[in-house]
Amino acid sequence: MSYRRGVSPLLTRRWAGMLLATLGIVAVCLVAARWQWNRYESRVAVNEALDVAAAQGPVPVADLVPVDRPAPAAVEYRRVEAVGSYDAARTIVLRLRPQDGLPGSHVLVPLRTDTGAALLVDRGFFPDSGQGAEPPAAPGGRVTVTARLRLSEGAGNGAVPHDGEVRRVDLPAVADAFPYPLYGAWAQLLSEDPRPADAPALPAAPERGTGPHLPYALQWLAFAVMAVGGFGYLAVAEVRGRRRPRSAARADSAPAGRGSGTRP
Repeated sequence: MSYRRGVSPLLTRRWAGMLLATLGIVAVCLVAARWQWNRYESRVAVNEALDVAAAQGPVPVADLVPVDRPAPAAVEYRRVEAVGSYDAARTIVLRLRPQDGLPGSHVLVPLRTDTGAALLVDRGFFPDSGQGAEPPAAPGGRVTVTARLRLSEGAGNGAVPHDGEVRRVDLPAVADAFPYPLYGAWAQLLSEDPRPADAPALPAAPERGTGPHLPYALQWLAFAVMAVGGFGYLAVAEVRGRRRPRSAARADSAPAGRGSGTRP
C-alpha cells in the first residue's frame, strides 16, 4: 500500500499517455538502431568478400558460375576470365548509374563464350546528361575478358528491358531478350584484349569502408536511453513535488513544543 501511495501521482491519464509516448520513441529508436547495425554488418561482409576476391586470381567463369540459375553469394566480387565475342546488337544500357560524381549510364553487352552461354558484361561508364547519348560500340571478333562478378540485383522497377534500357540488373528479367542462356551472374569489366581506343570508362571498384552506420546505430541507442532517462526524471520530480506540499502542511499544523511558550 505504501508503494501505491508513493506512485499514486503517476496513476493518471496524462502519465499513462507520457509512458506510451516514451515506449513508442524507444521502439522507433531500437528499430532504427537495428537497421543501421544491419547496414554496418553488410558493409563489413562486403569488405571481407573483397579481401577474399583480391587474394585469389581470376578463374574461368564456367568454374564458378552456373548457367540459367543464380550464382551462389560466395562468388560475388571474384575475378573471372571469359573468351568469346560480344553480341553488340543486343547491347543494353544501364541508365542512371553515375560514376565519380558525373551523371551517366553503363553499357551491358553479352559476351558469347565457347560454352554456348553468354556472360553479361558491364563494359563501363559513359557520360549521359539525359539527352540519349549513345555508348561506345563493343569491339568485334574474339575478345578475352577479365571481370569482377556481381550478383543479380533482383526484380524491381526498371528491371525489364524497355527500348534496350534498364535501371537495374535483374538477370531473369533480361534473359528473355537473348536467344541463348546467360550465366547466373553478371560481371564488371576489369580488362579486355583487345581494348578499343573508343571505350567507356571502366566500372568503378566497389566502395570499401563501413560508412557512418555504426556511429548512427550507437546514436539511436543513446536516444532510446535518453528517452527512458527523461521519463524517469520527470516521474521522480512529479512524485517529489506532490509529497513536498503535504510535508510542509503537516509541519505548519503541528502543535507548538512545550518550551515554546513565553515566560511570565
